[in-house]
Amino acid sequence: MSSLSFLTSVNLQERGDKEKPFDGLPPEYVVPGTKERSLAPMLAHSAKPKPAIRNMGISPYNPPPGYRKVKGDVLYLYVDTVEKRRLHITCCTKGFFVNSSTDEVFNAQPSSQNKAVYHSLVDLLNVLSPGFKKMYPTLIKKRNERHMLDRLPTPYPVHSWLSPCQEVVEDSIRADDASQPHRVGFEDHLPGQIRDWNEELQTTHEMARGSLP
Repeated sequence: MSSLSFLTSVNLQERGDKEKPFDGLPPEYVVPGTKERSLAPMLAHSAKPKPAIRNMGISPYNPPPGYRKVKGDVLYLYVDTVEKRRLHITCCTKGFFVNSSTDEVFNAQPSSQNKAVYHSLVDLLNVLSPGFKKMYPTLIKKRNERHMLDRLPTPYPVHSWLSPCQEVVEDSIRADDASQPHRVGFEDHLPGQIRDWNEELQTTHEMARGSLP
């Protein structure tokens, strides 16, 4: 369970149930004397969408060297497209472009095959990956059709023992989140809610000083 609402999944399930004839018998898992009570009916069922990209992560060539920072380089990314092609992308002050780097050699110069600079990463991938251009609008449409509460992360830990096993796929962002040295220890208990040290500092700064010795 990764959201606050099952409304979208329940509505889709009700639409399918209306088309099935009702025989008046309760499900087997609620009948008295059942030895095994399945938890599967408690979980929302959703079709797995086709991915727009295979993988995306922060390039090991980060941070940009000094001579590239002067030219505006901010961050380097790599993207594995559904066409099984790896793109090394530079994020700069002007936008995004494909550089000439490979997995073994760093070359921050624009690629000879595509030297254009795009305003957003989505625009770049739309041009270079037909699979991304086809699937990205579909994913955005499905997300907009979901209930508002269904889009929010849960403010409490996810009980993975209650959910079915999911397929483990390569995800460098997930690996980075689990191994970053700047984590303060609260993220495991409050997913998506990083401690705001600045807010605590400002609250302390605004405390009344007249009563202090």
